[in-house]
Amino acid sequence: MDKRYVLPFFLILVCGVCTCKKISSKKDLEVISTLELEVDSIRHLGAKDLAKGKERLMALGEAYQAFADLYPEAPETPGFLFKAGELYSNDLQDYPKAIELFKRDYEKYPSHETAANSLFFIAYHYNNSLQDLENAERYYKEFLEQYPDHKMASSARFELNSLGMTAEQLIEKLTGSDSSSTAIK
Repeated sequence: MDKRYVLPFFLILVCGVCTCKKISSKKDLEVISTLELEVDSIRHLGAKDLAKGKERLMALGEAYQAFADLYPEAPETPGFLFKAGELYSNDLQDYPKAIELFKRDYEKYPSHETAANSLFFIAYHYNNSLQDLENAERYYKEFLEQYPDHKMASSARFELNSLGMTAEQLIEKLTGSDSSSTAIK
């Protein structure tokens, strides 16, 4: 082969190999689908063996994260990160991990449909789960700047305006009365 064609041929070969990389694996998607079915049955039927239930929940959370690590460009990735955040929040009550996953979804996929909800839940968990009012305020404000007309914007405004309030203060604010002066007759 003529030497002047070697470099262009090599570059074309390298580009061809790079573009042949799979966006995602059918096998990985099947594993996630199977785990989702198992977790759904755990949620709906109740796990007789709580340790096994937690094990399957953890396996699903890890599968979502592994998929996101392996296939960051796959269309399923933002949704899987969001689902992982929900799983760690709702099922496993691991709020720092949930926040980490919601942040990853929001920061890496800001134009995806899950980004707004992820940002809201970051703020929500800082406020209600971790009582970190400084970060809660920061993320509620960011949510309202980014998504002022989102369906959760009124909830974000309410949460932001009631940061740090006790239950009694919140009731007073909502009812417009001083609950301590109300006597039961």
